[in-house]
Amino acid sequence: MEQEGWSSISRNSTNGRILFRRVAPIRWALKAIDPIAPGLVARLGFRLFRTTHRHPVPARESEWLQTSGPVELELDGQRLNGWAWGEGPSVLLMHGWGGRASQMGALAIGLAEAGYRAIALDAPGHGSSAGRLSSLPQFAATVQRGADAFGPLRAVIAHSFGAAGTGWALHNGLSAERLVFVGSPGDLNGYMRGFRELFGLSEPTFGRMLGVLERRFGLRWAESRYATTIAADETPMFVVHDQDDDETPYSGARTIAGAWPRSRLLTTTGLGHRRILRDPATVREIVAFVGDLEDAVPPSPGSKVEKPVAAAGALR
Repeated sequence: MEQEGWSSISRNSTNGRILFRRVAPIRWALKAIDPIAPGLVARLGFRLFRTTHRHPVPARESEWLQTSGPVELELDGQRLNGWAWGEGPSVLLMHGWGGRASQMGALAIGLAEAGYRAIALDAPGHGSSAGRLSSLPQFAATVQRGADAFGPLRAVIAHSFGAAGTGWALHNGLSAERLVFVGSPGDLNGYMRGFRELFGLSEPTFGRMLGVLERRFGLRWAESRYATTIAADETPMFVVHDQDDDETPYSGARTIAGAWPRSRLLTTTGLGHRRILRDPATVREIVAFVGDLEDAVPPSPGSKVEKPVAAAGALR
């Protein structure tokens, strides 16, 4: 299975090359300490892996937020912020790692216009929510907190790592009538391996870091790496992915779609990893899916909707 996430960014994108230069001093320090204190390097690596970075909100997203109302929740004693649009059955929207709720604004507005209440939340350490660290379990807890506050949920629409958090929440009891995963990984191991490559961690120290992760969150990496497919059941799933996504390879879409028995796959071209979230045709197709699984979903120019066959090796 092709690995996804950090590894593809570091090899292929301009942002990845810039990131390599920025972390060079940290990489050098970790490699120098590793032979004498691998346990310390493992703990430092775990913290680095959980550290988030906020980015400026572009004007279009600020305009989307002006049409919404603020939402404030609490998660583990920390503030969890979000925004809500419209009235009607609840649809929860979850951004990806390093993202923010406002990125989901075009989808939220489309849902509100179709008669839904769309709620987009900032995960811990993201957007305007509190904290500087995050993780798969915290993304999952954010989704569950949203379901507790605004459910029952007509649908969850999740982007990239947000789909992994949603899948892990489903594995732990979350319920939703519909699911939409956009630009999402089929296997999180690529994120971890890419991180190891970025910071130059030795294989033994990387193994120690995974052990720190497992003890801290009480999970098994061999299981949680398949967060987007581990909960696969009869819930209708719409997988949306662009063939030109240079951050999360398209192979993940087929893995996810093959794992969920009632899945449909929308393949787009030329939209990349984030622009797909605001493409008008894609937004219309996602809103149509949320409305009725049996409705015909018309493909936009350059896209293809299909019912995939089960992917080889997909976790069921």
